[in-house]
Amino acid sequence: MLFDAIAESEEKVHFSDKKVKLYDMLDYREYRLWIEKAKMAFMGAHAIFDKIAYLVNEYWELGQSARRINFKSCWYRNGKRSDGFAAAFESSVNWPLRGLYWISKEFLGEKERESPLQPDAWHISEIRNHITHKYLKVFDHVLVDTKQWRNAAGHEGEYPISDQELINQTLKLLSLVRSALIYVSLAAYDEEARKRSEIGDGLLGNMQLFEVDDKYRL
Repeated sequence: MLFDAIAESEEKVHFSDKKVKLYDMLDYREYRLWIEKAKMAFMGAHAIFDKIAYLVNEYWELGQSARRINFKSCWYRNGKRSDGFAAAFESSVNWPLRGLYWISKEFLGEKERESPLQPDAWHISEIRNHITHKYLKVFDHVLVDTKQWRNAAGHEGEYPISDQELINQTLKLLSLVRSALIYVSLAAYDEEARKRSEIGDGLLGNMQLFEVDDKYRL
């Protein structure tokens, strides 16, 4: 989706954008289809982190509520940092799992604005919040200084960014997603290898996996 957006941003106006009735507010805002594709790519990438949190909750049997679990808080007892780490993580020697935990430190919680590891964490949080609940205003990066505009008052219901910022922040998010997926797969592998070593010479069943044939991709 993001690849399509970037490719279309460098091309002429898409046919679906033609003859759409819009009023020019003389502010150099962009309304093209590729902008919406970039927004969808951003939201799709961001959603993967909570999916990973669900997996962590189930695989490590944390017992947290599926309705409240999220990637930022799944590491703690009852999902609260003040309660300390969940029992499954207190003495863990699973290094990929630790790496996954530190990726979670790249994000801000809903009510915090402390200094995270990721300098753009607040920016990413605001982009997600405004795409989901408010209004993300995307402008031509050549004609509008959106950084200066964001610091001005009166933008609580909207969030101005440039088209280039939207692409760059989505690429950063996808890079974090890639790292998180690698870490979670290695963390599960590490756990399974440890279980196998504990079983030793005991019986261990295997399950064969089959790839989906193209004819079944309906």
